[in-house]
Amino acid sequence: MGQRANLIVVRDNTYDLYYSHWCANTLPKDLFWGEQYAIQYIEMQTRVDESGWLDDVWAEGGAVLDVDKKKLVFYGGEDILYNIPLRNLYLKLMRKIWHAYDLPNLSEQLSVKWSDWEVIDHYGNYELQCKRTDGRLQFQRVDQQQLLETLKGLLLKESSNPLDAIAYIVNKEADAGRTVEISPYALRYDRFELPGNVKEEILDYAINQLSYREEP
Repeated sequence: MGQRANLIVVRDNTYDLYYSHWCANTLPKDLFWGEQYAIQYIEMQTRVDESGWLDDVWAEGGAVLDVDKKKLVFYGGEDILYNIPLRNLYLKLMRKIWHAYDLPNLSEQLSVKWSDWEVIDHYGNYELQCKRTDGRLQFQRVDQQQLLETLKGLLLKESSNPLDAIAYIVNKEADAGRTVEISPYALRYDRFELPGNVKEEILDYAINQLSYREEP
């Protein structure tokens, strides 16, 4: 039970490794608000040594925040993971907050690994498929204002506390006469929860900075 993730802060050509038992599904919301808050959030988690690395079975999320290179790479989340228009809008707004304007050149990196192939990366530009099929492939029309309202709701909503669910399960099993053992990591839920008004100010700034009503 959990949403496990490794989080890394790179600073002065070295790194600190952290573990969180619960943040893999909330990382997009946890890291959205800017470098200062993201570092503070990561450093609240459990610091671990090299034995704390998760493998590709247990790692459901992860983040590398490189202070030296001013680069953030992460994966995880639920709501924006499969909704491409929502994710595109999320990333556009996040780049305004982080003052980030360069996307990783994935095509170049993949071309090194796949030297005999032509690699074309459309950066989630699924609309191109509509153009190439001359309208035979159609996607549901996305209302941009509704998309923005959906994203605002996801980002501003307070996260539920997973320890409440653990307490419920433990009490239920105890009432049934069964013994439950819990990992100590599962009992840590460290969050840096920004006040709602601060989140609203940051989000409003990003929206205003966006070339307004620009198509995500």
